[in-house]
Amino acid sequence: MAVTASEKKLLIGGEWVETGDWVEVRSPYSGDLVGRVAKAGAAEARRAIDAAEAAMREPLPAHKRAEILVRVAGFLGRRHDEVAQTISAEAGKPLKAAKVEAARAMSTFTMAAVEARKLAGEMVPMDASQAGEGSSPSRCACRSAWSARSRRSTSRSTSSPTRSRRHLLPAAPWC
Repeated sequence: MAVTASEKKLLIGGEWVETGDWVEVRSPYSGDLVGRVAKAGAAEARRAIDAAEAAMREPLPAHKRAEILVRVAGFLGRRHDEVAQTISAEAGKPLKAAKVEAARAMSTFTMAAVEARKLAGEMVPMDASQAGEGSSPSRCACRSAWSARSRRSTSRSTSSPTRSRRHLLPAAPWC
């Protein structure tokens, strides 16, 4: 099965960038050229980091992130065979295994869209893995989690004002 070789530029900050340098992608099975991708250097890496930092200054609301993930899942579903053929060509996998991988990717994006709508007001500990050690959660998540802690503390107390423990909670140290 022949796959037409294509050229892919870099997407940085919403713009397609061509560097002039290319990396050839070849099938490990046949050695045939599958495609070429633009090769990024230090300048492109810096632009990508800067673009990511700028995007995080005003992150998308959860419902918009979910909409994007749903669109990606739909794209994968509509082009399932083409995606499977590309995976097969690039990785040298049997087409049957590549079809399973394409379906799994569609399912993963669908589940991520569902979860994107659920993530609100919870503090996710970033130090659960070694890579996240020393990281702090976002300010909004902290405040919501701190508020939830305050509500839990007051709900355990009796109705007596002298027994209320809400006033004993210090301000959130990270806010």
